[in-house]
Amino acid sequence: MDLQSFLFSIVLFAMVLGSCIALFKYKNLPSVLKNATWYILAELIAQTAVFTVLWYQKRNEYLLFHISFILEAITLLLMYREIFKKYIEEKEKYIYRKIFIVLIALFIVFAIVNTICWQPLTIYPSNTRVVLSAMIIILNILYIYQYTSHEPIPRTGLELVNYQMTRVSLFWIITGLLLFHSFSLVRYMFINILKEELTKESYKDIANIYNVFIIILYIFIAIGFIKAKHIIIVDDRKIDTKNI
Repeated sequence: MDLQSFLFSIVLFAMVLGSCIALFKYKNLPSVLKNATWYILAELIAQTAVFTVLWYQKRNEYLLFHISFILEAITLLLMYREIFKKYIEEKEKYIYRKIFIVLIALFIVFAIVNTICWQPLTIYPSNTRVVLSAMIIILNILYIYQYTSHEPIPRTGLELVNYQMTRVSLFWIITGLLLFHSFSLVRYMFINILKEELTKESYKDIANIYNVFIIILYIFIAIGFIKAKHIIIVDDRKIDTKNI
């Protein structure tokens, strides 16, 4: 087994580990971590499909990447939609920001246009990856700014408990996403600009480093789910928490 296959095997193992932990805790997770669960499951299915195609057919199947990037964007944007929801005291309910639905629609349109005009199904959709990574980096920076500058409002028992119990888990998940997508953005911008100068060995070395960052991402996600707590609602006023 060469280094690339070995790293890819570790990637799958890390994804399976994170998925198992997330599914074990899924029923009692907060909504934002349930959305994170859907993200890691979508990625696991996509990566397993890619690995299967490469193993049995011994060729790249770029169609799977075109589809998986769209699924990745949808699940991540739904997670950030939950993160950035806003509570309206006057109406006593949460308002989910419509911008994330707009972003999902725009990303799907861009992915389709990219497939038709620039990178067909026989080519790896690096443009789509660059746009997705840039979008996730910006959202992560906004998240870090928001959750280090102020507490959520209103500071009711349920709201504060929800905030406190997801804070540690989201730290690990958001940190993993920020590290991975930062490298991903640099990687594909670099490759798109210098693709004619890069040798086959250079491509392989960059791919191996990329797999290392994927491993870091899913280890961080697994840690995030390990740290996750669930709420036990005693009545409408009292709330208790405990580790699963």
